[in-house]
Amino acid sequence: MKKIFSFQNILLIFVLGFIFYQLYISLLDGKAYLEEGQSAIISSEYEKAIDFFTQAIEEIDRSNQAMFFSTGMTLDKTKNNVKALQGIGKALIKQKEYEKANMVLTEVLNINAFYPESRMDRAYTYTKLEKYEEAIEDYSFILRSAPNAVHLYNSRGHLYLRTRDYENAVNDFEKIISLLSEKKLYYNHLEILDRLSILFSTYPEDLVRNGERALELADLIFNSMKQIQLTSSAQAHFHDTKALAHAECGQYDLAIDLIQKALKFLEESGSTSPIEKKLNLHLESFKKGTPIRN
Repeated sequence: MKKIFSFQNILLIFVLGFIFYQLYISLLDGKAYLEEGQSAIISSEYEKAIDFFTQAIEEIDRSNQAMFFSTGMTLDKTKNNVKALQGIGKALIKQKEYEKANMVLTEVLNINAFYPESRMDRAYTYTKLEKYEEAIEDYSFILRSAPNAVHLYNSRGHLYLRTRDYENAVNDFEKIISLLSEKKLYYNHLEILDRLSILFSTYPEDLVRNGERALELADLIFNSMKQIQLTSSAQAHFHDTKALAHAECGQYDLAIDLIQKALKFLEESGSTSPIEKKLNLHLESFKKGTPIRN
């Protein structure tokens, strides 16, 4: 009788088992860990998220090593590797670890410079680190391929203000207005329009302020208010925005009238609002013929 469990057969079984195990490992792509990491971020468990994303990267590395060992080739799993690094970057941002997040996101962009999400996140970290020029460069890079991204012009414009580049700041804000005018979807961007109107009315630097532009934006907000339901506090706020614009144009009677209407909204609603104190301060200033500077 032939020996079934000869040394050669046992060795063959071991080798085949090892090869199949390596092939199995090579098929792993870190996807399960990526999903766990995303779930952890949603539930605000950022340390756990970082751990899952790190395990995803380690699994991808093991997988590529196994593939190379068993076949002499590797599969391109860059996409999942990048997703894991992006996840780590987001978790670090949530933990306010901006320096570490910046390093991770830079690693992503070194793999492929055309990951807009990672570049936006890195711009955010640069802003938090007060490296405004670098943040501007990242936003500018994205805008070259997404020239209609309103929120990016808004972010870059405010960074230009911080670097005292007022001309480029105003250019970005005017670009926003131009884009919104083309789309005529002002009610979708009331917050941006509101901030720009207040900026043009109250910014300390003369080169930025523009009362007529502020009033034009405030009018767009008022027209858009008819299409949506607002709380009394929100209505009072937008009346204040328009009042600031009128004051910048020297139209104090109109500004006072709007503030008084805003205060009446709050009184009739019977609700207390933090905005009430601000409205009364603005009212006193307008009665003295003094515009607001923020």
